[in-house]
Amino acid sequence: MRARLSSKLLGYTVFAVFAGLTPLMPSSGDPLPGPEPSADQGLLLAQRACQGCHVISDAEQSPTPAGIPTFRRIANRPDQTADRITRILIKPHRPMPDMHLTRDEILDIIAYLDKLRTDGALSPLLPPGKFDYKPITPEPS
Repeated sequence: MRARLSSKLLGYTVFAVFAGLTPLMPSSGDPLPGPEPSADQGLLLAQRACQGCHVISDAEQSPTPAGIPTFRRIANRPDQTADRITRILIKPHRPMPDMHLTRDEILDIIAYLDKLRTDGALSPLLPPGKFDYKPITPEPS
């Protein structure tokens, strides 16, 4: 009887502890807190990974293949969103290579693109202030 009571009490204790910690853990649909994206890191990453095909900054004078947009043009597309850029970077189209970027690297590139947005009518790609994000997964092919 005593062992059964002790086991039951232990079960309630474990449940109470877990129930108390549950609010500290995000549910599957809640955004996960992430580091603040860095436009400076995004520029460095873009120079390393994208400069072979895209013009990254206005200071560049390098030729690019025909039809490949500059980063400024990508940033200022009227229909451009962070989700769209993320999906393209996760599952790139031809001839763009898959660079296997982390979520934080993608967010840094988006932060850099956000700095290049010059059309005041366009909303920012990333929300200002504390940044939270939901993991984005590509649609199955």
